Amino acid sequence: MHLDEMRNELLQIYLGVAHAQDATVRDYADLIADGVDRVMEIWQENKGWMFPFFDDDARVTVDAPPTPLDRGTVVQALDRTTITGQVTKVFPSQDERHLHRAMTELMFQFKNFLVDLIAHGFGAELEENKISEELYNAYPGFTRNIPAGARLTKMFKEWLEVTVWGQMRPSTLNIARECHSPVLEHGTNLMGTFYSMLVSKTKANGSGKLCLSIRPADLLLQSAHTAGDWRSCHSVIDGEYRTA
Repeated sequence: MHLDEMRNELLQIYLGVAHAQDATVRDYADLIADGVDRVMEIWQENKGWMFPFFDDDARVTVDAPPTPLDRGTVVQALDRTTITGQVTKVFPSQDERHLHRAMTELMFQFKNFLVDLIAHGFGAELEENKISEELYNAYPGFTRNIPAGARLTKMFKEWLEVTVWGQMRPSTLNIARECHSPVLEHGTNLMGTFYSMLVSKTKANGSGKLCLSIRPADLLLQSAHTAGDWRSCHSVIDGEYRTA
């Protein structure tokens, strides 16, 4: 363990906090140093048994595991604003509002289809973009022309052709039938876009590192590092219940 480095790091934090509160910090710098030495002694007494399990910096760092693809991820990634915005890029004209309505309904149907896949235990297939034997047997109507082991995205076009005409509301269904070709063409592309967004979000949530630490400075500052517009009352910097 780099004990001297940790001790000096802790000392600098306490000196900085004290200086921010009192300009005459130099008058009791020695007292702060003695306090830091005592903190290090207590820390080693309490945490010493953990040392063999941590590195020389008193930390353990691992790659963050990927976030499982679940219903919540789909609902969050493909919300109404996202779906409507992407459909508007395809059909921006007021003259195409009938196509916009049909395509928006279609994409919500597609979102429900993805949720249904996850509900039936096929989240891994979605993540891996692969049709398993189980998935193949569970959805014969959508996989009749696609062999097991193929890319799952090939199933989307089958879903579009097999499902949409029988499940869309009658008012939308009539409009969609009149515009069969553009709905099929752009629907397939949009489903690919939404699927890519979903997978990218899942990978992004799983990127980075996870760090478990018993380092004194990390413990001292654990309430000081906040994000957004909130703060902790236990922050050693300016918290009402700071201990410095």
